[in-house]
Amino acid sequence: MKAKIGQITLKCADRQKSASFWSLILNGAPVGTDGESPWITAEGPLRMAFEDVADGEAITRLGLDVDVDYLELAVVRAVRLGASPVGPIDRGGPDAFQLMRDPEGFPFRFVSRSAGD
Repeated sequence: MKAKIGQITLKCADRQKSASFWSLILNGAPVGTDGESPWITAEGPLRMAFEDVADGEAITRLGLDVDVDYLELAVVRAVRLGASPVGPIDRGGPDAFQLMRDPEGFPFRFVSRSAGD
């Protein structure tokens, strides 16, 4: 039996705002809807969906890495779209990365697999 991840769902205070932000971060992928929940399909096999956080519901966090060719440019672009960097770029390992928070505070990392940016 084969198993694969078919979708990542982010719980959000403003699902449309989050979908728009991630659509732009992931190369302007189109935003669609399944009933009420917006979703995006980025390059690659995964789809991201966005749902409202119910009152009193704890937000489950997930580590999301976004591979980029140019780390600094990705950070500047994300900041213009409402994201915030957390600390400096980490170049201490084989991959350079920058920890970020999207406009709703969801943590993610931009990663340069070549570490040569």
